[in-house]
Amino acid sequence: MQNHGRVDKPKATLSRVKHSTPRRVHRGVLAALAGFALVIWATGAPDGSGEVDRGFGIAALALAAASIIARRAAPARRLRPGPLVLLLASPLLAGGVGLIGVVLAVGGGPRQVALLYVLGGAILALRPPPPIDMQS
Repeated sequence: MQNHGRVDKPKATLSRVKHSTPRRVHRGVLAALAGFALVIWATGAPDGSGEVDRGFGIAALALAAASIIARRAAPARRLRPGPLVLLLASPLLAGGVGLIGVVLAVGGGPRQVALLYVLGGAILALRPPPPIDMQS
């Protein structure tokens, strides 16, 4: 049976969702990072320059590197699991960097250091997702 120029509704809807989801996730992560900063500010954690466990820095660097790699790999058309998953992973991993700051602040770490983790996550997530060409 031929389609005779009609647009298949499920495919059109799926395409629209694929194109709008990365933008929604991007905005959600930026809003979450702003909320993280408010939580850190409200915790009343000390402002001093106390010792911070190296694990926080290592985890933040790993998440930041994964976010950058996912963002760079997203335009590759032949890559699996696909550009949509990678475009969703990139801002979520950047949000994870900010979440490390929240965990640090709630655990009694220095507020300024925790806010720097959130700022780092915001910088990673600031660039909006690029448009992707969805063949499927």
